[in-house]
Amino acid sequence: MNQPSADDAAALLAAQIADLARYRHIVEAQRAVLRMEDAGLLEIFTAEAEGVFADISAREVQLLSIRAAVQSDTATPRPDQHAVSLFAELERERAMAAAAAQNLAEQMTGEAGRVTVEMKRASEQLNAIVRGYGSRWGAPGPTLIDRRG
Repeated sequence: MNQPSADDAAALLAAQIADLARYRHIVEAQRAVLRMEDAGLLEIFTAEAEGVFADISAREVQLLSIRAAVQSDTATPRPDQHAVSLFAELERERAMAAAAAQNLAEQMTGEAGRVTVEMKRASEQLNAIVRGYGSRWGAPGPTLIDRRG
């Protein structure tokens, strides 16, 4: 395997940082759409987030292989300061994206509970109305059938 250059690693790190920021912005958009209660938009942003997450995961594999190649090299190269600062920024962006996703998950859990309570209340009201129709007039009287014509 060819030894990746510091520029290649820096480009991957920069792309990873940009996608993590994009992922965080999509999560924030999902949070706003959740407040608007627009299921269609929520599905669109969810699909977008899944696509960005797939890109991040694929790039993570590349970054891990670069790290393994660098660590397995017998000569210990002097770390590139630009790559080191990008890696630190990547870690910060990962933490912020993870926190945003966790907050969204907690908010969605709360919303799901709220919707469940509302649905239960609506169901109970509907059942009371339906039961009311049957018991309002009491037992029906005898039915008269006109047999004359």
